[in-house]
Amino acid sequence: MQKVLTAAQMREVDRLTTERYGIPSIILMENAAHAVARVITEKLGGSVKGKSILILCGKGNNGGDGAALARILATNGAIVEVFLFGSVHKTGSDARTNFEILQRSAFHRISRQGKQEIWKYPMLSFAEVESIKEWVAEYSFEPDPDCVVDAIFGTGLSRELDYKYELIFDGSWFDSKSSHTGRPILRVAVDMPSGLLSDSSVKLGPAARVDVTVTFTAPKIANVLPEASNFNGELIVADIGSSPVLVDHASSKIYLAEQQDALEFLSTTSFETNSYKN
Repeated sequence: MQKVLTAAQMREVDRLTTERYGIPSIILMENAAHAVARVITEKLGGSVKGKSILILCGKGNNGGDGAALARILATNGAIVEVFLFGSVHKTGSDARTNFEILQRSAFHRISRQGKQEIWKYPMLSFAEVESIKEWVAEYSFEPDPDCVVDAIFGTGLSRELDYKYELIFDGSWFDSKSSHTGRPILRVAVDMPSGLLSDSSVKLGPAARVDVTVTFTAPKIANVLPEASNFNGELIVADIGSSPVLVDHASSKIYLAEQQDALEFLSTTSFETNSYKN
């Protein structure tokens, strides 16, 4: 069984991972990005070369995961477009490091002629967007990407989102019926679909509904309990370097049963000819 953690318990595990084991938080962020990149690569058929990937980032560590992910995917041949809702100088320390790397290795859109854009380099683009309405009006584009990644809020969200986020989650690529080409778009959430409160099973406001959620170290409550868990799609728990001992020592009393637990139960309760009432 896997222990299910609250957001505060997960932050404590991350803190102790750095304090006791000397693993810098930015290394955990890099490991998280590699974990998501592996999942995307597998889901897109074993290679991201030539695949178009849109990554939407917030200003916190979840956005920093997305920034690191963009660099990894572009290095592997994907055509990656990254949007930060906010400014790099307002991001957290580890996130800022990854966004600053993007600023140096990527480029901004440098010219617009109607829907025609001039690109300086075809593999990786990055833009800061001040508002959702600005993004919808100026930057949302066709054709559809092969994959869209939600790295906006993650487990740090502690309030219901404003309904302006419906412009992203209910009317764009997070709507399974929104494809203009008829082909499916792979929708991936980093750690937690944005809009869900990680410690609650209740879905309050706008939230991203995805095909795959890659969460880190341990599942959170909104990853496993409905109705919130209905927005996660397939849940993948990725090891990013934190000690299992720290998770075991967390005070949570919630556990997620796994396939092996069911198999062990079935093996110990298997039917026999002398079973009660046959």
